Amino acid sequence: MRGWFTAARVAKPKGLDGKLRLIEASAFLRSAHVGDKVAFVPPVVDAPRFAYLKGIEALDGDGCVALFKGIRSPEAAQMLSGRWLLLHAEECGGHDVRADEASIVGFAVRDRALGIIGDVASVDLHRMQPLICVRRHDAAESEALIPFVDGIVFKVDADAQEILVDLPAGLLEL
Repeated sequence: MRGWFTAARVAKPKGLDGKLRLIEASAFLRSAHVGDKVAFVPPVVDAPRFAYLKGIEALDGDGCVALFKGIRSPEAAQMLSGRWLLLHAEECGGHDVRADEASIVGFAVRDRALGIIGDVASVDLHRMQPLICVRRHDAAESEALIPFVDGIVFKVDADAQEILVDLPAGLLEL
């Protein structure tokens, strides 16, 4: 998802009209405007993948409540709980939107088959696809570049500070 950046995390539904309570939303509050297209990742079957911002209300701290076109029920909103909300850089009129990309630096990276691989050292959003640079926990303490895409990353658990991945065979040997 080239050009997209993490702007907030969906905490839970708010009310009965499909509003979402967003946390870790300082980039979203700085950059989002009514009408902006957002993406929710990782995707969920039967849940909206994209939506358009209809309204936003800032809360104390870095949280907010947002209403999106296409999310009309608490059930639809509940399916998005725990997902990351992404904004496209072009939608934000050139604001410094990547200030929060460091929010996953330090997270552990765990592969389904291999277990803990290492920790996120940096995030690179300037390529064709976003990459996370992982400082490996091997004898050589090498680094690995892992595409931060839906086909590989299946869960970002902010509470556990862990990114769960399903790496293609041979990726770590590159």
